[in-house]
Amino acid sequence: MKEPGCEQFEVFQIVLNPDKLALLERWTDQAVLDIHAKLNSTRPALRPELRMGSSEREDYHYNRTR
Repeated sequence: MKEPGCEQFEVFQIVLNPDKLALLERWTDQAVLDIHAKLNSTRPALRPELRMGSSEREDYHYNRTR
């Protein structure tokens, strides 16, 4: 949450598979998320021992209705 535009960052452990984690990030808008993604692309990759299996990723877009 140190980056401008990051409103929320949480890590959850999957109950049915404790070896998996879910990250929840909320950003003020797409522009700051794009800046974050660009910054992440300049960072070194995680060490191999910190990665297990494939690096599956699912992205969701949340639209508040109320």
